[in-house]
Amino acid sequence: VIAMEEIPVGTGAVAQHYDDLDEFYRDVWGEHLHHGIWLSGHESPEVATRNLIDLAVQKAGIGEGSVVADVGCGYGGTSHVLAADFGCKVTGFTLSPRQYDFACTHKAHPLIRHQLQNWFDNDLPATSQDALLAIESTEHMPSLEKFMKQVYRVLKPGGRAVICAWLTAEEASEASRRMLIKPICQEGRMYAMRTATDFARVSREFGLRFGAVEDFSQTAKKSWRIVAGRVMKGVLMKPEYRSFLTSADNENRVFAKTVLRIITAYELGVMKYGMLTLVKP
Repeated sequence: VIAMEEIPVGTGAVAQHYDDLDEFYRDVWGEHLHHGIWLSGHESPEVATRNLIDLAVQKAGIGEGSVVADVGCGYGGTSHVLAADFGCKVTGFTLSPRQYDFACTHKAHPLIRHQLQNWFDNDLPATSQDALLAIESTEHMPSLEKFMKQVYRVLKPGGRAVICAWLTAEEASEASRRMLIKPICQEGRMYAMRTATDFARVSREFGLRFGAVEDFSQTAKKSWRIVAGRVMKGVLMKPEYRSFLTSADNENRVFAKTVLRIITAYELGVMKYGMLTLVKP
């Protein structure tokens, strides 16, 4: 595990990161702040991001009327899909006030409860959830143990958790971890980019059955080439992009550099994108 000692990665730093990049993120990628999965290779980014949600729903065993926790719900996009398309009762958790405000305003639904709350301090009743989704949120969490403890607590027996995670390849060298993984984590305010083995070990420690790990790296990495192209176009066409990415007052102006690091890490096989399934016995 590459932990980020050099910069603060507490809830405040993570929230500020997403608040600062709020409009920029939505302009570059949209309301679903997660990878897409290209099953045919020809889908639009919107269809690809929906592909990821549908695969996670399938693996989590989510059906009509399921009770679901959406951990790291962002702008509420996935929560809204679960409620509107599957009739699920959803509780979504985010640390970002701007994401929370957007979700409450634009993704409101009678079946959704949006929470501006740390997952570690969630108020869900024990054994109350049929399923749990954590799409690209565990990277920001300083304790995988605390995450798993809450997953076990809130899931009903037989309930499933699906985690979509940025992963460090098991065979990644120390040099690649130092030169690529660690800067990506620092610039993205992520505490760690763990390996699949880390998730397997900790989930079992907390009584969860660790199921399949599916590697979607090759079908998901296209997301970042599209992001890079949109950033380049924005720099050429939009003065606000140039001012945003060059302002000394903006701590998150390294975003463009981070995109290039991520593309490189994927191409070298140092970084993976995994979908992990856990089951509470």
